Formats: sequence, C-alpha cells, structure tokens
Amino acid sequence: MPGIHYATATPNTQDSPTVKRLRETRNCAKCNLSNANLANSYLKEANLTKANLSNADLSNADLSNAFLNNANLKNANLRDANLSGADLRGSDLKGTDLTGTTINNQTEFDSKWRIVWELVNLPVNCKNMEIADLEGANLSNANLSEINLENANLKEAKLNSTNLRNANLSNTNLLQADLFIADLREANLSKANLTNANLSNADLRQSNLTEANLMRVNLKNVNLTNANLSKANLSNADLSGANLSNANLTGAILNGIKVNRNTNLCGAIAPDGNQSPCYSGLLFE
Repeated sequence: MPGIHYATATPNTQDSPTVKRLRETRNCAKCNLSNANLANSYLKEANLTKANLSNADLSNADLSNAFLNNANLKNANLRDANLSGADLRGSDLKGTDLTGTTINNQTEFDSKWRIVWELVNLPVNCKNMEIADLEGANLSNANLSEINLENANLKEAKLNSTNLRNANLSNTNLLQADLFIADLREANLSKANLTNANLSNADLRQSNLTEANLMRVNLKNVNLTNANLSKANLSNADLSGANLSNANLTGAILNGIKVNRNTNLCGAIAPDGNQSPCYSGLLFE
C-alpha cells in the first residue's frame, strides 16, 4: 500500500521472529506476516493494523475483537476464523477465503466485503446483485444459482467450482476471472467480458454467450453442448478438448482458436450458418 513500509523478516514459519512476536504480544501493527502459518492461532484483540497478511493462513484463528484495519489480507485463508467484533475497515480482502468465517453485529467490514461474506455464507435465494462491485472477490464453491449479476464487476474474481446455474451474468465484467469447474448451465452470459478468463472444465451446457467477449479464454475441456455462441468473439481461445456439440456459432469470430483431436464440433452451427458434420476439430487447424 502507498506510503507503508513493511519491516523485513525471515520467512514466516511458525518459528520466525515476527510470528513469535505476534503470538507472544498480539501486537504487530505494520508487521510483514505474508505467507505466515497462523492457523488455529489465538489472536483475540490483536493489533494487526496495516499488517501485511497476504497469502497468510489464518484458518480457524481466533481474531475476535482484533484490529485488522487497513491490513493487507489479499489471498489470505480466513476459513472458519472468528472475526466477531473485529475491525477490518480499509483492509484489502481480494482473493481472501471467508468461507465459514464467524462475524457479528460488531464486526466492521467495508460494505463490499460484507456482501462477499454474505454471498459465500448465506443462502442467495435469487439475490439481485445488479451493478455490484465484486472485483477480486473470492466466491469459490458458493451457491449462486439464479443470482442476478447483470452489469456487475467480477474482474479477477475467484469463482472456481461456484454454482452459477441459471445466473444472469449479461454485460458482466469477468476479465481474468477464474471459473475453473464452475457450473454455468443455462446461465445468461450475453455480452459478458470474459477476456483472459479461465473456464477450463466448466459446464456451460445450454448457456447464452451471444456477443460475449471470449478472447484468449481458457476453454479446455469445457462443455458447451447446445450453447448459443452467436456473434461471440473467440479469438485465440483454447478449445482443446471442448465439447461444442450442437452449439450455435453463427457469426462467431474464431481467429486463432486452438483445437485438438478431442474438440467435439458434432452438429455445431459454424459461423457461416452451416451445420458441422461429426468430425475431429483437427480439421479446423
């Protein structure tokens, strides 16, 4: 963060001087605790203001009433941690795992991260998140079926193994998002920006991807059976092993796409409107 200079430290094992200091005093403001193993630690009322806890393991830690304001918690593991009464205002929680984290009315989050906590830990029930700013949110494994995320910002979000079946993601920004093994069956992704996203092994059967931007997307082993990709831009996308059987590619841009023997185009409608016979994707290389 601008203007903050973290103290240098030896690698943050459980025996490093910085970790020892934190455990003994629970006072480590501005400390460099990146990659530290603090799982199951007792850190109640600890002062970690402006600390660097990026990539730290804080799973099952007791952080009740802790001061974590303006801390760097990017990609930290807070799974099942106790954050009751903790102050996380101004903290960077991009990529942070909040699954099973305990909070209460005294827990102070920036509004964005409270929303992320709710999406990960509470039933969605067709929640309307239109235009929501969820950039960098870790929503992995969440059940977001039928959610409305139209025009939302999910740039660089973690959505691997997330249930997005029947979700509305039209015009959504999913630039560089991770959707590995995500369930996107019958989802509406029309005009969504998925540039450089990872959709490998995702299930996109019967999804709507009309006019979607899929440039340089990783679509390895993705299931696009009966998907609508009309006028989608798939330039330089990797479709190795993808199943595009009966998909609609009318008017789609396929410049530089990568396919292999396992790419299934059986019955797919080509950009020129002709239906493909059942043969190997290698014939398009």
